[in-house]
Amino acid sequence: MITVTANAAVQDWLAKVTQAAEIRDANGNLIGHFKPRAEVEAEMYERAKALFDPDEMERIFAAEHGQGRPLADVLKDLQSRGAPG
Repeated sequence: MITVTANAAVQDWLAKVTQAAEIRDANGNLIGHFKPRAEVEAEMYERAKALFDPDEMERIFAAEHGQGRPLADVLKDLQSRGAPG
């Protein structure tokens, strides 16, 4: 993919586009598609939310709460195994 830098006029025009849009020339020929960043991010958040079950997260938290180790212990263990640090 290449990067195209929009000048101020194009930026102002695109800022008014609030949803996915086709961009066409004066003859109606398709130039390309534009999707505002906010819409892309909203779609990503929706996909991520679909991957997580809040009830399952609560169950895991309740089952594993208090079973962690202090960071210093983890780092000490990693160093003893020869991990860089």
